[in-house]
Amino acid sequence: MGMIAYIDPKRLEDYFYEYNDKSDIYSLGVLMWEISSGRPPFADRNISDSLLKTDLIDGRREEPVSDTPNEYLKLYKSCWDLEPNKRPSIRQVFNKLVELGKAMNIQDFQDINCDNDDMQGIQDVQDIQDDNDNDTDAQEANVNVEADDINNDLD
Repeated sequence: MGMIAYIDPKRLEDYFYEYNDKSDIYSLGVLMWEISSGRPPFADRNISDSLLKTDLIDGRREEPVSDTPNEYLKLYKSCWDLEPNKRPSIRQVFNKLVELGKAMNIQDFQDINCDNDDMQGIQDVQDIQDDNDNDTDAQEANVNVEADDINNDLD
């Protein structure tokens, strides 16, 4: 079904809805479902993107896969909640995944502590994204100024 399934339904419903951290959390929830199922969302449905878009806006989500750990299932379902303010933060998702990994005795999770230091890398990524957004805004402003200069020269 392509990328439609990963897009925040609020954005599908309203073109002017601005992507934000809760939009990313929605996409993460869909990806978490994909990891548990081993296939892309809605791959078994032969419907158009426009029909899937309507279904997603109306709250349709993929069905849980049998044998998915209940806590993992609850976590990804909370990520794809229709209301963005009900979705967890990335810190909450991270902490819950670490908790689940430890509970399942997955060795890679045993030495992770869920404190602010563990989250610093995630914050650094957000800072980079913010810097990139600012650079893009500055570049667009420069292009507009240059276009105005060209137009003035033509007059």
